[in-house]
Amino acid sequence: MYYTKSYKEDPKKIEMSFDCTNYQHQFRMDHDARVAPVKYENHVFQSIFLDKENRELWTMEEIDESMMFLNGKNHTWFAGSWTLVVSDSKFNMHELACISGIAAAYRLGADYVKFYDFAEDLFSKYLLVSQGVKYNAEQKRRKQKHN
Repeated sequence: MYYTKSYKEDPKKIEMSFDCTNYQHQFRMDHDARVAPVKYENHVFQSIFLDKENRELWTMEEIDESMMFLNGKNHTWFAGSWTLVVSDSKFNMHELACISGIAAAYRLGADYVKFYDFAEDLFSKYLLVSQGVKYNAEQKRRKQKHN
């Protein structure tokens, strides 16, 4: 599930990735199965680029940009803390799991009920980064649709 890549230029440094498909129980291969439920080339991976001082080593340009927004493709919505898109000391994996579930419900048509400015701001940012949807523009579109 975890992969590391060392750099020829500096073997002491690594880039770390996760095979996110393996985190989903429905995609795991049973011990007695002969064929994996999802071909390896169709797995979803997440790379972590942490050290900005070594940005010139990153392989970010090798990432297929068409894979950025998987949510909504094939009528499938993803939720859970593994959808981590931002890191901040103000919230943790539990909050991300909740926010991602609310975002999935929102994309399916549920209303977002504002209860706290910080929560709405975080939800708005999560929706933009994880799904490419601008919350304020979507709220405006929904309001116009109902009028």
